[in-house]
Order: sequence, then C-alpha cells, then structure tokens
Amino acid sequence: MDRHGFQQPFQTVHNPFKQEIFMKARRTLIAMSLTALAMFGSGAQAATDAAKQQIRTLISTSYDQPGRAVETAPIVVADRHAIADWVQGEKGGRALLRINQGRWEIVACGGEGFRDVKELQKAGLPIGTAKLLVTQLNQAEAKVSGQRLKQFDSFGKVEMATPSQHRGHAQ
Repeated sequence: MDRHGFQQPFQTVHNPFKQEIFMKARRTLIAMSLTALAMFGSGAQAATDAAKQQIRTLISTSYDQPGRAVETAPIVVADRHAIADWVQGEKGGRALLRINQGRWEIVACGGEGFRDVKELQKAGLPIGTAKLLVTQLNQAEAKVSGQRLKQFDSFGKVEMATPSQHRGHAQ
C-alpha cells in the first residue's frame, strides 16, 4: 500500500528470485504469442495460396486452347471473392470469382471496370469486400508492366460469364 492507503497495481519486485521467475514468465508469454501469430499468419497465407492455385486451375481448364494457354496473374482474394487478371495471346481481362460450396466459380469477366468499387457492388459484392479487392488489386498491379495493364483493361464492359458463353478467350 502507498502512503494514502491504496494498493499499488504494479509493485516492484525486490526479491531477485521472484524477479527472475517473473522475467522468465514474461519471455515465455511473448514467445508463445509470437509463435501463435506466426502459425495463424502462415495458415491464412497458405489458404490464400491454395485459393489462388484453385483459381488458376479453373481458368486454365475452362479457357486454355492448344498453343494458347491462359496466363493468370496477379490474383487477389478477399472474403469469398477474388479477382484474377488474365492474358491469352494478345487478349486480356479480369475475372471476378466467388467461392460457392467450397469451389471457385467465375461470376463475370471484364476489364478496367473491376478496378471500380461501384462495378463490383453491381456484381453483388458487399462494399467492404469490394473496397478490399480494389485496394489489393491496385497493390498487386503496381508491379505489372504498363503493356500488361492495357491488356487487362482491354476486355471492355463487365459481362456475366460462363465458359460456354464467354467471348474473350474463344476467339
């Protein structure tokens, strides 16, 4: 207690043995916290990497043609949605995807419209997810050449798409 009769919330430990135990406990707690953070952080990254590979496989199996494979990168994932940039020969665009019953499916294809939060909202995305995807897409595309960006933007208006009715790749 202090001179006014109140108990001090943190008291200085004057006993060297108790101080050593306190410091060991503190270091252990910090180490455990960092380990948990690393485990959960890497788990989230592994899930994102798996999603990106599933998306690449979906686009490849849907649209690859003999001698004209689709290159899919970058891919950004937020919540249950993703945007995948793609190029096939001289053509390019972006695919909007969602996960449905554990499987990724293409919702729509488009060009620069998928860089606009409002366009993503029109396609049914919640505003928070749309903003996050656009932010991630801008960051990912900052590493892409200007020529490649022009290909992604060249698809045109947003179109709801299925592989059988998609005009962008089949020509």
